[in-house]
Amino acid sequence: MPRRPCPTFEAFAETYLAYSRREHSPSTARTMRDLVRGKLVPFFRRRRLDKVDRRAAERLMARHARLSAGTRNRVLSALSAMLEDAVRRGEHHGKPLRGVPRAREHATPLTWVPLEDQLRLLAELPAAKRPLFVVLLDTGARLGEVLRIAWADVTFDPGSILFRRTKNHRPRIARLTRRAVAALQAHRHATGGRSKDRALVFAAAAGRDGNLRWAWRRPFKEAATRIGHPAPVSYTHLTLPTM
Repeated sequence: MPRRPCPTFEAFAETYLAYSRREHSPSTARTMRDLVRGKLVPFFRRRRLDKVDRRAAERLMARHARLSAGTRNRVLSALSAMLEDAVRRGEHHGKPLRGVPRAREHATPLTWVPLEDQLRLLAELPAAKRPLFVVLLDTGARLGEVLRIAWADVTFDPGSILFRRTKNHRPRIARLTRRAVAALQAHRHATGGRSKDRALVFAAAAGRDGNLRWAWRRPFKEAATRIGHPAPVSYTHLTLPTM
């Protein structure tokens, strides 16, 4: 029986992206799509998939030498994930990117928001939107993790949240501060008290793409500007619990 021809990189890219949409979180799938279509396909396009090897990857990295170290590493990681999937499907063999070095990245310090500034920031936010940012501040969780919690994942006594879908795919439990418990209880009451079903806690904040809606992003950015915080304030990693 004749062996079917090896697909081109461009053709396999769409097969892989369909897999990514099924298996990854919406934000990870979007990032993968942007890297594959924006950086990988334009470079490899009609090359046979089984001809994408270490030398080809090194030429790709040379092409993108002006990108930051972090971005180059993300591009290489996307290529590695694609080729690992190709090996699983029998479209490639071995470990094609073994030995390709990653660029050295420098750690970026997280934005630290002192308690006094936290209180000023929260006071500037609309009351209906405040609970989301309290939970972000007091758990240190990622924005995507908080947007996916359901009321069934929240326990008030003792206060805790079960994050079922995390970046490393390992569920974890985070303790809640008294401030976060009070904020969530007020939010539950304001949204109808739906605490025993799978309704998302912050359903109104998440858009169809899984990102935070602009109607929630804008008040946060405006509040941060009004308090005159010296550093860019991010709602993804603000600070460790303080109350």
